Amino acid sequence: DTSAIQAAIDSGKTTVYLPVGNYNLQGTVLIRNNARRIVGTEASVEVPNTVNPGFKVVDGNNPVVVFERIGSGFNTTPTLENASARTLVIRDAANVSGNMTGSGDVFIENVVSNPFSSWTFNGQNVWARQFNVENEGTHITNNGGTLWILGLKTERGGTLIDTRGGGQTEVLGGLAYTTTGLDGNQNSPMFINDESSVSISIAEVNFAAPSYSTYVRETRGGITRDLLDSSLTNYIGGGKDIPLYVGYLSN
Repeated sequence: DTSAIQAAIDSGKTTVYLPVGNYNLQGTVLIRNNARRIVGTEASVEVPNTVNPGFKVVDGNNPVVVFERIGSGFNTTPTLENASARTLVIRDAANVSGNMTGSGDVFIENVVSNPFSSWTFNGQNVWARQFNVENEGTHITNNGGTLWILGLKTERGGTLIDTRGGGQTEVLGGLAYTTTGLDGNQNSPMFINDESSVSISIAEVNFAAPSYSTYVRETRGGITRDLLDSSLTNYIGGGKDIPLYVGYLSN
């Protein structure tokens, strides 16, 4: 279905509509030219692990691209890449993930990822609301970007957000649902602040999975400090509550 979707995008129309159904990509679809909105009424697009990414936003004639109401499968490669300076809006999408390589802003609303893929931001400005990331291992990497999240929900273990490269991350409220079994990654810190600026307010629910021992690992000026479970109050099950953690780089 790759060539058919690409032909629709290259037709010169501003909106490309995928009727409900299943689509299989054999290669990357480039969002370019006049296309500014890709909408599928809950269409499912399978992205094989050999395709990276499924959809790639490149230079085009409109400053904003909207990708909405499309689901994907349980693939390990990113569904979306913004390789342009254009703004990308992702909303009402399921089982999707992203690797952002261009300078364009990113808006995420009401989006859930699949258990096998993560999100990576590299220097972009990112605003997210109702963001649900459920993979094992590192869930979100913010490498030098500005990431603002209102309502984060996660599942499984591993580092939920790794902020590095002078990045700025703010999480305003969220639920970390730790569900990983005995082979999970709770030996990793829940959050990493590596020479960056981070503010977090979140609570954890953990009914049976192994517990985190380190909730925040902060490195500033080459000195590493850990916020341990013993410093936090209990929440639900074996989970902990982080009412507010703030660790900023000094100017």
